[in-house]
Order: sequence, then C-alpha cells, then structure tokens
Amino acid sequence: MRGKNPSAKDVKSKTWSDRLKSVLKEKGISLRKAASLAEVSPSVMDGWSAGAMPTDAVAVKRLCDAL
Repeated sequence: MRGKNPSAKDVKSKTWSDRLKSVLKEKGISLRKAASLAEVSPSVMDGWSAGAMPTDAVAVKRLCDAL
C-alpha cells in the first residue's frame, strides 16, 4: 500500500495474518526470511501466516523493527 493511507475500516477488516502476508509480499520477504528476522522458527511464522495469533510480543516487535 505504498503511497496510500488505508482507512481505519480497511485496517480493522484485515486479520493479523492478512496484514502480515500483505507487508511481506510488498517488501518481497519470504516467510523463512521473516522468521529469521523475528528470531522464531519457520513453523511459527507459518502459523502466523495461517491465522495463529502471536503469543511472543518481543518477536513481533523484532519483526516490525526489521521491516
């Protein structure tokens, strides 16, 4: 969504996994690379992308900081 500011409604209607996949796709980052950036296992990142909610806030922060 580069150059566009999503409306609050657009952001709220997307799930965590939808937003995660969208940002990774936009930045050209694979799930494996994202797992490395967040310092979690690839299976954890697979779970996040499939809809599991993260339980490790520190890992989410590491990923956000890296992105």
